[in-house]
Formats: sequence, structure tokens, C-alpha cells
Amino acid sequence: MINYVRGIKELYTLPEQNGQSNVVVQVLFTTTGTDSENPQATASTVNTVVLSYAGGEFTPFEQLSEAQVLAWVEGAITPRMQDVITKNIQDQIKRKLTAIVKPQVQPLPWS
Repeated sequence: MINYVRGIKELYTLPEQNGQSNVVVQVLFTTTGTDSENPQATASTVNTVVLSYAGGEFTPFEQLSEAQVLAWVEGAITPRMQDVITKNIQDQIKRKLTAIVKPQVQPLPWS
């Protein structure tokens, strides 16, 4: 089983939108997966979601919490995007856990 954790890397703002200032309109986030049976096997992806503020309830930029922004990210991730993120991390971990078999040079049998 793979356990997933998200983190926020960057926030992009517009100076003004719908009467508010420093409005977050884009979030760069990471998703890190760790194999529960092999904790050394981790993989990450970096993705972006675009947000829009249409007015109403607003939290000033300086008062935002990571939990609040993560909730926005979770709400903006489409099922298709989630599938792509999950598959990417699963594939990276699978490659890390699969032994690479390299061809070996052998001495010639007739020497």
C-alpha cells in the first residue's frame, strides 16, 4: 500500500480580484508517496492547480494556513488528475523496487 502526503511549494497571487488584494489564483504542490512495506521507496510529483475567486468569503493572504490551502488543492484536483498523480507515483516506486538486471560480460568458454 502506498501512503500519500501533499505539501504546498508556492502560491501565486493577483494583486487584486473582485475587490480583494493578494488573491491566490494558482498553487504549486507536491504529492509524495511512500510504500508502507518498503518505507525507503518514495516518489514525488509536482503539480499545479488554478483557483478562481468569485467574491464572497475571503481570507487575507497573511492569514492563510497550510491546511486551508491544502483543502483548496484537494477541491481543485479532478478525478483524472488524481489518477495521473497516483499512477505516476506508483510507477516510480515500482521502478525503485524492481531489481535491474544488467547483462554481464562472461569470459569466452573456449579460452
